[in-house]
Amino acid sequence: MRRTPVYLVAMPIGDHMEDMSVAAIRLMPTLVHVFVEPDDVVLPHLRKHKVITDKHRVHHTDAGTALPRELVESGTPFAIIASSGIPCFVDPGYEIVDDLLERYADRVELIPIGLSSALDAALTCAGLDIQRFIFAGHYPQCFRFDASVVALDLPIVAFVRGSAVRDWVARVDAEVPRFRRHLLLRDVRKRSRSAMWVLRKGAPVPDDLLDDPQADFVAVVAVPGS
Repeated sequence: MRRTPVYLVAMPIGDHMEDMSVAAIRLMPTLVHVFVEPDDVVLPHLRKHKVITDKHRVHHTDAGTALPRELVESGTPFAIIASSGIPCFVDPGYEIVDDLLERYADRVELIPIGLSSALDAALTCAGLDIQRFIFAGHYPQCFRFDASVVALDLPIVAFVRGSAVRDWVARVDAEVPRFRRHLLLRDVRKRSRSAMWVLRKGAPVPDDLLDDPQADFVAVVAVPGS
């Protein structure tokens, strides 16, 4: 089944369009539907520089999830952009991503555009209100699960080498009694786009996820309160 692309596009801060990524500049003219924050401040700048034109249909990210679902079901790509900086990071756009991951994890391809790091990309794709989270560093070198960490009920983010992914997933299943999903983002930008897998509690790790034991992943564990 072909997945519907949903682009999560980072924006410059203020009227500094020269900071916009080349990928974002090339992407925007190819789309029709664009979701922005209700109090968006970057839209006038995008119109001024003709990144957003009259051909675009602009929607607010707090208008609900009905339209994004329709677009995914029809295979129509769309973008979620930030008012400034990183999209879906402490803004209503994360609610759209959250809904799509819950309903269409196998039908949607989340594609971060213009972000500065794999950590930013994973948090953008997580579908979480990331106001607070636990950054665990590299697993297992720098992080051990313990009751005090799990009791915080915060999203857990870690870097995981491909050879340790099965152990990471098993530890989360065993040590985090309440969680909504794993998100594993593999950085394959040297070859193509980043690849993402969403796993539920007890779900097996797909073999194709581990075709390169040296691959680097960012893992995000979504807990109920997030």
